[in-house]
Amino acid sequence: MNKELSSVLEAVRLYQSINEEIARIDREKDNLSVNSEYWKKVNELLKSFGEEGLFFVSPEESIYDKPFDELLADVDEKVQSKINMLSDYDEAELIDYYNNELSEEDKKQYASYEEFKKKLLEDYFKEQDAKKTKLNNLLNEFKNLKSSYDDMNRKLQELDGKRITLLNERWELLQTKLNNYSVDFMEKGMEYQNGFPLVKDDMDVVNKEKEFDENNFSVNDLVMVHATDYFPQNGIIKSTRDATDSKRNTIHTSLNGRVSSHNFGNWDDCGIIVLDPLKEHIDQVECVYSVDTFTYGSMRLSSDAMILINNNKFAKIYEENKDYIDKNKNKIMLYSGNSLLAVEKVLSMLGYVTQKCDQWSWEDKKANDMLNNLVKTQYPNKLNVAHDVTPYSTVEKSLTRKDTLASFGIKDDGNDIIITPDILYALRNYNKNITLEQFITNVGVFVNDNEIHLLGIKDHIELLRSGKVSPFQIEKIDLLLKKYELMQHYQEEKENTSHR
Repeated sequence: MNKELSSVLEAVRLYQSINEEIARIDREKDNLSVNSEYWKKVNELLKSFGEEGLFFVSPEESIYDKPFDELLADVDEKVQSKINMLSDYDEAELIDYYNNELSEEDKKQYASYEEFKKKLLEDYFKEQDAKKTKLNNLLNEFKNLKSSYDDMNRKLQELDGKRITLLNERWELLQTKLNNYSVDFMEKGMEYQNGFPLVKDDMDVVNKEKEFDENNFSVNDLVMVHATDYFPQNGIIKSTRDATDSKRNTIHTSLNGRVSSHNFGNWDDCGIIVLDPLKEHIDQVECVYSVDTFTYGSMRLSSDAMILINNNKFAKIYEENKDYIDKNKNKIMLYSGNSLLAVEKVLSMLGYVTQKCDQWSWEDKKANDMLNNLVKTQYPNKLNVAHDVTPYSTVEKSLTRKDTLASFGIKDDGNDIIITPDILYALRNYNKNITLEQFITNVGVFVNDNEIHLLGIKDHIELLRSGKVSPFQIEKIDLLLKKYELMQHYQEEKENTSHR
């Protein structure tokens, strides 16, 4: 898989695993609050302390924040304060109760108020002493929790340390590898099907649209996009000529987006889309144009190429190309739905600026101007126009050359060919509605040492590019054609005379 994409997917997987680990740590911390030895004992003691009317510690106060000695000091202070309160009584309240609340019948049990007081306080202090003893015992039990408290706190601190480390790792990912990607994409991650990443229409990938950097724009910012129904055989995109022996020997791509369908072509249902950095093929590319960058001849994919396959067509494509796909799983992604969107999402994941590719150019005029200027200044030997107005198109349209040669049993293999005058005349006859100079240019014919040559493809293209034919060649070929025509006329007259 493209190194950049592989890095992004790995970063997303790491982001998700960090989130899962943070959630696991939070669950473990909560679990310690419920199931640790310390907390189980604290719950028992809190209940017992509560039965004695002493509510002095909450779960938040009893864990996390303090060393045990500080926590114990707080508990001890509250217990002693409660014990001291148990030793007190209100004399005025006791007198008021004796005088106003105690019935006359009950008063008869006591000789005087003093006897009532003595008897009541004996029972009261016995009860209070029992409470004091219980509180002291509970306090002693609490003192024995130091070991379990320290053990729980140590585990909590370890978990908090791990959590902080994970949060820092996640922050680093968000600031570097994932700074341009949406939270939705990071949270949901990449769905996989048949073991391959699956790009879906509803997959939210990037947070913001990117634009080309005008000051640093280069071939490194450009990626070729080729939509097709034919899987690259053994990693090679075959030209139509190589695949079917037709006239066209070019591979056509758009840059940084899939070209939209129009009256002259529809790629919406193509099952395969190939993405490959332009820099890997710049030497082979003959034309660098926003929506019609093409190579001459078949194109071998680079190590950074990606092949997107429609998931509805994957089974058939896999069956026909099983060996290659199995050996190159890192180059394959699946997509569902709109292939225009799929290309846009994958290019965004790869870090490229995406472009809307109309029939004749990118929709973004500024980006178009930047691309045209790049070709003009950095690659002046490359064409920068649509294929239809290039010499390559002219060659393809000059079908009579190949067909005529075939009728004479000659195969046009792209190299120089020496032909006879009758073939030259036949070619001209098929091209009789254009000027002689245009005929020489379109067909690629010239005379050398009285031999008639048809140019090989590379020399023919150079001739088409220049459009310059020497007057000598025009005159020489004109004479050869007229000579052949006269000879033919003479031969016909001779045959007619012999039949009289």
